[in-house]
Amino acid sequence: MLFLRAIPHEETDALAWYYYDKGFSSDECSQVIELAHKYKEITAELGPDAGHLDKSARDSRIRWIYPEDTSEWLFKKLEEMIVQANDQNWKFNLHAFYESIQYTVYDPGSAGYSYHYDIGNTIQSQRKVSVTVNLNDDFEGGELQLRVGAEPVTVKPEKGKVVVFPSYMLHRVLPVKSGTRRSLVLWVGGDHYR
Repeated sequence: MLFLRAIPHEETDALAWYYYDKGFSSDECSQVIELAHKYKEITAELGPDAGHLDKSARDSRIRWIYPEDTSEWLFKKLEEMIVQANDQNWKFNLHAFYESIQYTVYDPGSAGYSYHYDIGNTIQSQRKVSVTVNLNDDFEGGELQLRVGAEPVTVKPEKGKVVVFPSYMLHRVLPVKSGTRRSLVLWVGGDHYR
């Protein structure tokens, strides 16, 4: 027989999302773009182990920014924002960056990235918090939409804006009408859901 025990309740909002309007300065955004270009570019794929290419569902190019001396400032800056957002909203037991930072480029006419969750199998099962950073805003379309209830919330893409949300939140990037959308995506891992 299973007996449930009472657990002290902490106030959290499982559907909250958090943002920093000017999380990154214009100069920092330029630094990140320059840093990303030292890594190899690949076409973004779908699936927990990738290997599936479907441009109608995900149409972007990516580069992985690895934790090393030249990127340490970037990981530290994002960590501070993530800890603050998590402490104020979800109180997940976070452990580490299990994955590198993804630099993502959506070209003019890109179909964007259809609705998806950032959790899944393998290492994705440990994702708790997702982060996106807008590195530019000289494009049309390409808005991030978070599915919070019946209607999506559209996040205006502003240069330097950092958006933090639970990895289980359904979200998408709308098609890019003109210009090129540049952003960072990052996930932070933690204890398995219980």
